[in-house]
Amino acid sequence: MHAYERLRAIRAFEREHLRVLQTVEDFNVVLEIAYHEALGRPLNLKQLVLLDTGSMTTVQRRLRRLKREGVIEQHKSRTDRRALEFRLSPRFRRLYAEYGALIGSEAPSARRGATHRVRPRAAAAGVYVKTLRRAALVLGGPAVLSHRLGVSEAALEAWLKGEELPPMDVFLACVEIMLLAVEKPEGRA
Repeated sequence: MHAYERLRAIRAFEREHLRVLQTVEDFNVVLEIAYHEALGRPLNLKQLVLLDTGSMTTVQRRLRRLKREGVIEQHKSRTDRRALEFRLSPRFRRLYAEYGALIGSEAPSARRGATHRVRPRAAAAGVYVKTLRRAALVLGGPAVLSHRLGVSEAALEAWLKGEELPPMDVFLACVEIMLLAVEKPEGRA
């Protein structure tokens, strides 16, 4: 299929099936929910906000609308019955799978036989990298951070370069390190 024909087909699909995703931010929220659900780590409200998808109020409003439109579902966490997690609805999961197939899941460079690694989505990788770098700075360097997190320096290095996304528990531990540093500024008891 010619590139412009493919783009027209993608746009037609978006108009017909994805109208409910009104803004780029809607796409971002749904993409984060789908991505983390596929990893087996559904997101809760706090985690969505920490992924820089918007303020707490904006994300709550967006989630209410997406839930009302049948895009996402809200379930109690399997690990923490007090927490609510978000998942794509079965109907929307099928639509998103069709959309992904239409767009094509392979990166163009991979189709040409390139051997370099494709980095995770830039927006998500940027948030993770910034958070991990700041936590390393707060603690005094990557070696100290890897020791505190109980991970290898090689794994931490890959996460700091944005080559791989860290597990959610590692990301949240780094957020906690930064929050504790803000609560207890250097030089204060």
